[in-house]
Amino acid sequence: MGICFPCFEGGASYDDNETQETRRQNMAAAAMKRQENAANRGIKDPASVKRKQEAQKRLDEEENKRARMGGGDGENLRWNVD
Repeated sequence: MGICFPCFEGGASYDDNETQETRRQNMAAAAMKRQENAANRGIKDPASVKRKQEAQKRLDEEENKRARMGGGDGENLRWNVD
């Protein structure tokens, strides 16, 4: 019986390192795409959700800054009677 496929002859000339590197890159790209799809699943407008999250983050940072400065709500004030 003879070998009918040239790749089984051992004469296949390709760079194994190059194919492994392209395979890694393709796998990394596919993983990133899956993560993005999972994060955006069920959301009609992902850009608006991202803007709202950034706005909320800014508000939280401002609130923390005011709390550290000691101003604003008066929650940090204490009344002492001697």
